[in-house]
Amino acid sequence: NTAERAKTEGTTRSVAAIRELKPHLGGAIVVVGNAPTALLALLDMIVDGQVAPALVIGMPVGFIACPESKAELAKVDVPYISVWEKRGGSSAAAATVNALLGLALQEVAL
Repeated sequence: NTAERAKTEGTTRSVAAIRELKPHLGGAIVVVGNAPTALLALLDMIVDGQVAPALVIGMPVGFIACPESKAELAKVDVPYISVWEKRGGSSAAAATVNALLGLALQEVAL
């Protein structure tokens, strides 16, 4: 499981979870609304050519590595949506996904 993998790898559960999702991230919309370490792990995989998501919604919240993770997101060649500094969180990320789905449904209805 993810917690055991995190202990074995000496990392956080968020990083372990992103790494476990690697086979599913190509062409996906990847949403990170809480853990800056998860966003940084995702960015490492993108830079290393391991994954190529269609879009990254990167909105981790907090003080530790949060602004830095979003600044790194801006440097990677992948479409992204984010809010800067320490703002964000799961609710902001979920609202962004909902807004995108709403726009897509409007487009389909036309």
